[in-house]
Amino acid sequence: MPRTVLGGENHSVTALGVNGSVTYAGWEDWSGKQYASGIDTDAGGTWHRLTAPLPNRYVTSLTVDPHDARHVWATYGGFTVSYVSGAGEGHVFESTDGGTTWTDRTGDLPDAPAGALALWHGHVVVGTDVGVFAAAPTGTGSYSWYRLGDALPHAGIVSLDVSPDGGRLLVATHGRGLWSAQAPL
Repeated sequence: MPRTVLGGENHSVTALGVNGSVTYAGWEDWSGKQYASGIDTDAGGTWHRLTAPLPNRYVTSLTVDPHDARHVWATYGGFTVSYVSGAGEGHVFESTDGGTTWTDRTGDLPDAPAGALALWHGHVVVGTDVGVFAAAPTGTGSYSWYRLGDALPHAGIVSLDVSPDGGRLLVATHGRGLWSAQAPL
């Protein structure tokens, strides 16, 4: 069986997003003189590196729309160019064409690393280093973010999942335990 190397020989895979036979793989490479990161995919039938301009930071999550394998979200950790030269802007990105083009959906989110993303009841939910935020698209195609749930901690979020019945958002934090929020948003 042929071996597929995601990202490359010296790359570490940092995130996977899968829908059916389509996979997106975020990677990073510390082997060269400079840090590098990116996303590879087999959307379209063959493995290739996405060349759209995205931040040169750690890809923390890739979430694929369960109804459309070409619709994918990426979140980025680390700090933006405001703090680190060459790191790029934004923490939340959306592609509707299999990764050919991306739109920065960070909007009015705090400038803090994003660690996870979930799609829940028509909303996009993002876990950041300062808590959980949610947004629904407006009629103009932009997103206005708000803090989700008064009871959720203002802590680093490492994982977001939706319960099997869709009624709860399950939240894993760095150092503050496991939490859940109940629908509706």
